[in-house]
Amino acid sequence: MATHYEEYLEEVVLRRKTCFRVGKRDEFGQYAEEPVLISCPLDFKEKDEFLYAIPHNNDGQVIADQYRFINHHHRRDAENTRRSIAKGLRLYNCFKATHHLTDDILTPDMVDMLIAFLCGYDFNPTCSHMLTSRSQAVVDNILSSIRTYLSYIGKPCAYLEASRVVSIITEYDGLRSTVQRTKYLTSQAKDPHKDDYAPDHILPDEYRRLREIAFKRGDNQAIIMLALMYIYGLRLGECLGLTQEDIKFIQVDDELKPALILRKRKGEERWSCAKNLRMVESRKDYGTNKDRRVVIFITMAFYQDMAQFVNNELNMARRKFKDGLSPLVADICNPEEFEHEDNHYLFVNHSRGSRLNGQAWGRTLKSLFLEAGIPLDSETRDLNLSHRLRHGCAMLFYRYIDEAHRLSLEQLQIYLRHANIKTTLVYTKPTLADTSAIKENFQGELFETAPYLKF
Repeated sequence: MATHYEEYLEEVVLRRKTCFRVGKRDEFGQYAEEPVLISCPLDFKEKDEFLYAIPHNNDGQVIADQYRFINHHHRRDAENTRRSIAKGLRLYNCFKATHHLTDDILTPDMVDMLIAFLCGYDFNPTCSHMLTSRSQAVVDNILSSIRTYLSYIGKPCAYLEASRVVSIITEYDGLRSTVQRTKYLTSQAKDPHKDDYAPDHILPDEYRRLREIAFKRGDNQAIIMLALMYIYGLRLGECLGLTQEDIKFIQVDDELKPALILRKRKGEERWSCAKNLRMVESRKDYGTNKDRRVVIFITMAFYQDMAQFVNNELNMARRKFKDGLSPLVADICNPEEFEHEDNHYLFVNHSRGSRLNGQAWGRTLKSLFLEAGIPLDSETRDLNLSHRLRHGCAMLFYRYIDEAHRLSLEQLQIYLRHANIKTTLVYTKPTLADTSAIKENFQGELFETAPYLKF
């Protein structure tokens, strides 16, 4: 009896990169011959202070159209944006290689398979095995890159381009906001502003427990990070990008006030970037209109705590890592204003002596959540632990503190640095606790007035 073989697609991880194996396997999982490895290498090379992305097909040849699209068509975009586009197109190249496709034969059926491939779905458990699942928003970003690239080379895909224009109207407390958006029919992500409830967030008592645990551990770094995100509403990347130079006094009228400066520096890692600030392309941009910044005013007490933390942290790092602190050194934006020889990033990876990154901080925050008894989000990044602190900041100043000190919706928008009031409106929605209390109170009053309705 002849053995039946079926083509099998398997995702594998080689040198920390996602690759794919394609080959014919029998019902026992044995390959008929050596499977083909699909990797479509993507290299990055810096020249003249510009990071070039170099995409290859699976034969190792540079894809000229994609090279021009990423490095020339998107040259003015931030480095992080170009990286994201390049990585999305690499997955697209892998998909084409596994299915023997070209850019001009993307049928609706193939686009549906592409979306499943990007999401990390198994087409059929008997003929595919995927390891990486991607969120709906990430898949939409990749589809956007593919859509724009195909239009750039003059081979647009009608099925990917199919769209409709929708008007989103939001009204609250007399404030009306109308936004028109192009909604692609292949879009995977839902509009987060249409959710029924306010985003998951840290409550004041939960923040107190997190801070107490960090204090008992003697983890001053965690204490400062928690305060920056929960009290001042900083995003994780904005915290990780802070340097000594960014703690300073700002002249306001006739008074000097302590503040933190959010900005982007040349060579900034993608996990430590301030949102909505343009990436500087050269150190020559410092001090020009390209070197935009955001000022976050802080209290004098917190300024003193941060100054003491920085001195203690750097002294500890110098003792523990005697080879030097070069991994912590950042560019100096204003040399004439900075009195020290080096400008160090504030937060340190205590096991390596390098800059603290999002992954290392995530491990610390997860352990704090577990010890504090706060539920974790282990399935999706929608409830990102660090961002729950920023959501908690918004809810704290809009809902939880006494009415005399609460911020209005417009003030909250400014405090959180939202570009659109519509983003801030999400915090006006009820929480699950609110809806539960409403139903319980209503049912209690109902049964008191009509006891015959109660079982």
